[in-house]
Amino acid sequence: MEKPEVFFKALEYFGNTSLDFVDILLCAYHTVEGQEVFSFDQKLIQFMQRANQPSAPI
Repeated sequence: MEKPEVFFKALEYFGNTSLDFVDILLCAYHTVEGQEVFSFDQKLIQFMQRANQPSAPI
């Protein structure tokens, strides 16, 4: 496994949402590594905004 932190963050997110795992993986890369993500998927965008708020539950 090349990036275990990203994978484990994705698993954490996946248990809390109905998004596809690929979308959750993008979100995890954004959260852990600061990768910029472009998407037209409003559910993904909203989830990423919530995930990046330090005190908000996901």
